[in-house]
Amino acid sequence: MEPIKELREICQTTAKKDRSNWYMRHVSRFFSIYLTRLLLPTPVTPNQVSFAMIATGVLACLLFVIEDAAVFFIAALVLQFWYILDCSDGEVARYRQYQKKAEIVTDKRNSPMAGSYYDMMNHYIINFLVPMMLGYGLFLIDGNFIWLNLGIAGSLGQVMTLAMHDGRSRALIAQVRKFDSVRVIKSKENASGDGKKRSLPHLVFMVIHYSTTYPTVMNMVLVAALLNFVLPVWDWRIPLLAYISGSSGLVTTVFISRTIARKTIEEEFKNSFEVIE
Repeated sequence: MEPIKELREICQTTAKKDRSNWYMRHVSRFFSIYLTRLLLPTPVTPNQVSFAMIATGVLACLLFVIEDAAVFFIAALVLQFWYILDCSDGEVARYRQYQKKAEIVTDKRNSPMAGSYYDMMNHYIINFLVPMMLGYGLFLIDGNFIWLNLGIAGSLGQVMTLAMHDGRSRALIAQVRKFDSVRVIKSKENASGDGKKRSLPHLVFMVIHYSTTYPTVMNMVLVAALLNFVLPVWDWRIPLLAYISGSSGLVTTVFISRTIARKTIEEEFKNSFEVIE
């Protein structure tokens, strides 16, 4: 078996291109490769790791309903392990491909489609459950329906944000299928955005948006669990749940409004594909 340094080159090359997720590249994948190293000599498949990942995330969310602060902290750590598994299933898949073809996978688009599908389902399930179970746990403590309603609102906001991205992809694919032949436009302009300087409101929105995605939400859960120990002046799940619900709803509303008002899907198609006559 290759040493850890070489395994990082084989299994984590595609992750180096993902500049948007600093935590994944520098923290989660630092640990995930050691788990991957333990799994590679076994007959475990990437899909089995994906199923274990989903089960781990569901377990973490179920633990959120228990009032005890120590259990909440354990649940937050289990959620961290869920994200490590989220990295490990792809690493196992890339190593198995390397074994078959003796080539390092450098582009995620060359990864198996099944893994991408399970990854999407994973985030739909866990992103939905985190705020829902946080709200349900608080509801069980004092019977206040406001926590349950906040949990529902947060879950819907999380799922709708994912659905907006996936819906856009489905719309683009449907448009591509109308033509006999198209070509993807690759340019520095498309890779880096429109090149315009972003306004302050846009920057603020980007911060709010990224704070509603993972691993940011996962780390906010861990911070809240720690604060319940060091500053037990109140249950820190309350402001956490309120922020997730409010910010997720805001992000979804802005995405929907912008798409309707600016027809960004049509613009994206024109900037990304060229019809070949």
